[in-house]
Amino acid sequence: MKRSMIAMVSMVAAIAVCLAVTATAGAGSVPFNAPGFTYTKVIDGGAAKLRSAAFSPDGNLIAYTYNSQTMKLYDRTSGTSTTVGTTTHDYFTSPYFSADGLKIGWTDASDGPNYAFQVYTISGGTTVTYARPATTGPDAANSDFLGSYTDQWVAYDFHSNALDPPYPGEADLYKYSASGTNWVQGTNLTSSTTHSEYEPDSNAAGNKILYWSGETTTEPVNTTHTLTDVSGTWTKDVGFTPITYSTWAFWSQDETKIGVCKDDPGYYMSDLYVYDAAGNFLLDLTGPAVGQGAAIQRFGFNFKVGNEYVFTSTADNALGGRDIWVATPEPATMALMALGGIGTLLRRRRGYGG
Repeated sequence: MKRSMIAMVSMVAAIAVCLAVTATAGAGSVPFNAPGFTYTKVIDGGAAKLRSAAFSPDGNLIAYTYNSQTMKLYDRTSGTSTTVGTTTHDYFTSPYFSADGLKIGWTDASDGPNYAFQVYTISGGTTVTYARPATTGPDAANSDFLGSYTDQWVAYDFHSNALDPPYPGEADLYKYSASGTNWVQGTNLTSSTTHSEYEPDSNAAGNKILYWSGETTTEPVNTTHTLTDVSGTWTKDVGFTPITYSTWAFWSQDETKIGVCKDDPGYYMSDLYVYDAAGNFLLDLTGPAVGQGAAIQRFGFNFKVGNEYVFTSTADNALGGRDIWVATPEPATMALMALGGIGTLLRRRRGYGG
């Protein structure tokens, strides 16, 4: 037993030395410096804002919003982007792939009556629009497919007036479903009068949802939570430690990791942290060079596929736009991750807490 422990400690120490060497190797002008990672700018936004990028389940495609009103699909094999949707309304929300990778969904949103779910079939290049059933009443923003369905969604409704029952003035997560060419708002999953819940991300089974809440007197700090379907009752934070000062939480493709925008107090979307599925801190993906308000960054749906992490960032864009990046751990980092030691190493280096 002692020999095994000594061997493991020696291995971790050797890998840590390797990480120290490779942290800056080949970094050049890349603005990120997490130990043991390399970074590739996959799409340069120039003056355009590439607001949110999502990996397909196999990592070969990246769906992304271009200047809010255009949805594009990037093929990593051919290196080309195709426009798959446009709108004259206010904006498209973040895109998301179906569990089988055959379809992409998003919400066509506005401050008026035009909320609609759109579902794009990749093979046929066709889009089905499920429109808001009336000009007043429920909203549907920042959605995701619910589980493996492509005609059911989870989204939030901001109850901005008395026409949006039951709690005017705060946001709740709801289940939605298709009804002909319209959508219908169903079960209220959070039913909260004291919190505002936003940006849900469903797992493939449809029984666990990531989201963040805040902006209320009860919970003024932006915090990531989970909802779990326990025998038909959606229950908050089952086996999960809430992540404070965080927004825009997403599952990795295998649902073992959670990526968040970790907001330093006073800043917004300033750094990208990765946690395990129970809410334990693992690593700062972008490193100490970025953060403290230096850049606007965001993960997207399926933010990690295999050993690659996709995110958007303004950190290397001098034209006012936002680019799409992929971070890849180097072999030594992958070995340390397998031993479960990278979170400890990085916390010791930078004094991180969970």
